[in-house]
Amino acid sequence: MVLLKALSLTFLLGVVVQQAASAPGSSRYTTLATYNTGLVFGTIGNVDARLSVLIDQMIQSDVDIFCLQEAWTADVQRKIRRDLKPFYPYAQSAIDLDTEPSDTTTPSCQQGSVDATFDCRALNCAGLSGPAFGVCGTLRCTEEFTRLAEACSSCLILELNSRNETDCLTIPASNFEKTYGLMLLSKKELLNPTADPFNNHSLLRGYLTASVSGVGDLICTHLSTPLAPPPLYVGPPVVVPFLYSSYAEQHRDEVMTLFDVIKNSGIQVPILLGDFNHGPARTGGVVAEFPFYYGLMNARGFVSPYVLKDGRCTFCIDNPLTGGLFPSTIIDHIYITTDTTERVIYAKRLLDKVFPSIGISPSDHYGVKVCLSNIRQNCNFIQKCRFHCTSEIKEFSPFLPDFSDVCFD
Repeated sequence: MVLLKALSLTFLLGVVVQQAASAPGSSRYTTLATYNTGLVFGTIGNVDARLSVLIDQMIQSDVDIFCLQEAWTADVQRKIRRDLKPFYPYAQSAIDLDTEPSDTTTPSCQQGSVDATFDCRALNCAGLSGPAFGVCGTLRCTEEFTRLAEACSSCLILELNSRNETDCLTIPASNFEKTYGLMLLSKKELLNPTADPFNNHSLLRGYLTASVSGVGDLICTHLSTPLAPPPLYVGPPVVVPFLYSSYAEQHRDEVMTLFDVIKNSGIQVPILLGDFNHGPARTGGVVAEFPFYYGLMNARGFVSPYVLKDGRCTFCIDNPLTGGLFPSTIIDHIYITTDTTERVIYAKRLLDKVFPSIGISPSDHYGVKVCLSNIRQNCNFIQKCRFHCTSEIKEFSPFLPDFSDVCFD
């Protein structure tokens, strides 16, 4: 009788797999992705061409929910929203994506208001360039930055094409609403969306939250990384006290903020997506970055299915856009809780090739996507498949077929 019941279960589940194969958009599964777009003008080239390829690839993608990072400027975010709205009808950002700015001529900064900031950066950040120069300015000229209009300070921070400060005297202020560089784009409704900053000024880091029925409570974020040489944090303060004594301290503050958000916001099924700028060492030349904080995520009950099921670098030395200047790391993750790992159908890399139309990758990062079986109230074995929720399915789980082919790339 037991064997007959098990075979019946296997047959019915086989039907489910066949049905899911013919309908990749089935409501039983959700595919999530995180992707650092690298859309930073002046630091990573060919922004417009890469953005065009990215949008085309997202249109063709089977991903249900994207968490994007480094879409820094408001005009870029609104373009992504306009082009993808027919395919991803739900979107979230720290700005109103569906309302175009009424003023696109007023510059981000006025000459007289930024003289003190320019002088401070010239004095305290001499010898630095690129991102290091932008970060240095926020850390060593905090007092001067706090006097600026938000659009002006954002422009100066994100003006990572090194030292051409005069750009911010002409670039429209409407480009520099505070975005944190983050977007959530979804085919499923985003419930109770929020956007908040971390408790720091460096690069305007923050996080987005939203709930998706049947999927979980999403947190889309981008944590800090060592962008500049250690001397920025070593020795006595030059102008004002530093916000943090090290990049590790800043990173820790951000990680702990996320834990507090989960604890205090009534989040039931947390799923964290983003560029976390931490990860473990793996075979194939992948080195660790801030491994303590990756371990801390594990210790707090979070696991990155991509690390376990794939484990290739996401920020890679052989990506043409990294210039071979940095070692290969796994720093892009989709974290789920350890008690929900049975939901995982697959985890893999995406947007990880050179596209002939541009001759490069769309970003200096590769993306990560994870397919999860959905959560359903009063679920049964046909509805939940691998995500066991009844005693009956747990009893006969050894007889279940392999569901690795349920969701499709």
